[in-house]
Amino acid sequence: MTANREMLIERLDYLSSMSEAEKINYKLIFIDFKNFKKINDSWGYETGDYILQEIAFRLQKIVDENDLSARLGGDEFAVVVQRELEAEELKRYIRKIKRELEKTYKYDQKEITLSSNFGISAYPEDGQNSKEMIRSADIAIYKAKQSFNKEIEFFAKNMEKDVIAGVQMEDSLKRAVKNQEFHLVFQPQYKIDGEKLRGFETLIRWHSPEQGTISPARFIPAAEKTGLIKEIGEWVIRTSIRKFKLLEEKFKEIPVLSINISVVQLTDPGFVAAVKKIIDEEKIKGFKLEFEITESLFISDQEYVIDVLYKLKELGISIAMDDFGTGYASLSYLQHIPLDVIKIDKAFIDLISQNPASEKMMVPPIIEMAQQWGIKVVAEGVETVEQLHYLEDHNCDYLQGFLLNKPLSEYQISKVF
Repeated sequence: MTANREMLIERLDYLSSMSEAEKINYKLIFIDFKNFKKINDSWGYETGDYILQEIAFRLQKIVDENDLSARLGGDEFAVVVQRELEAEELKRYIRKIKRELEKTYKYDQKEITLSSNFGISAYPEDGQNSKEMIRSADIAIYKAKQSFNKEIEFFAKNMEKDVIAGVQMEDSLKRAVKNQEFHLVFQPQYKIDGEKLRGFETLIRWHSPEQGTISPARFIPAAEKTGLIKEIGEWVIRTSIRKFKLLEEKFKEIPVLSINISVVQLTDPGFVAAVKKIIDEEKIKGFKLEFEITESLFISDQEYVIDVLYKLKELGISIAMDDFGTGYASLSYLQHIPLDVIKIDKAFIDLISQNPASEKMMVPPIIEMAQQWGIKVVAEGVETVEQLHYLEDHNCDYLQGFLLNKPLSEYQISKVF
């Protein structure tokens, strides 16, 4: 039988109160699952309940007979390791549990894959009783959930400061949404001649009254974690459309308005309906709409994501893959995704200005293969004339970067174009 939260607390208190001669340096492992809510939203609570039962069953099966597995509530589980394990043994044990829990779940002709986060605290260094041990494991798993590439975190003293900063960022974001502290700028994209306009990438900026200007690299991950990205993302889509409707007469050719869409937005079951509602209400006129996605979307839920992309294309939205080459999608996989554009990451464009010459040769194959599949290519972060000429020589379609133009406000756009 899987223990509940109360039984877990009792066991932790018992282990913590043992005499010095009997004491075990036990470990507490917290486990939760990314985007579990999406399962309930997409396939219903019956499917979600089945998977939770299956998780509990798998956990009982994989956990050592001397350890205790527990369900804390929702999609949160725990394991108490009641044995003395060396650091490497513990890591192997955790990875073994992780592999078991992430195997495909099958229910009602559906195949579902989950990704998990682990947070670990160790007695006695991370806590002297159940309350302190739970708090430390909680902080560790919070840290794991904040990270995009580290799903297993062991508690460390400096994490507390990071978690407090994270909570403060969440509070500031909520105020920013309420007080409308965000604004938009638009960076031009040009055809390869560097003169004819292709369109603009929409960029969000935040100036906090308390903290000043805050980088999107800091606040976007926090917005994704809290779910505020959905509200912020819809505001970006609606606001940028409204601004460009007013700029319609400024352009000789119909420009593309490109908007970044986060993983959290695109995998939200209500996203396509929300976009359709905005388009129906705002009536796009005088520009073409494009959504930029990232390669991280294709780590899991590939079929679901591809289905969403096709639905967006039915709404007349073109699809661009941002930061191409830095993530998980391979060139061969591009043919399975309904892409119109790939954007070569600035890191690759920077190589053009470096020696040896072999460094530059990473860019032409991307351009050539993408174009063979009918996908246009935008080079991001073009900052030197040398980069411009090299991209021109290798038939890149479009350019974006400070060499050509910085991000502009709508007022600046009205004066420049």
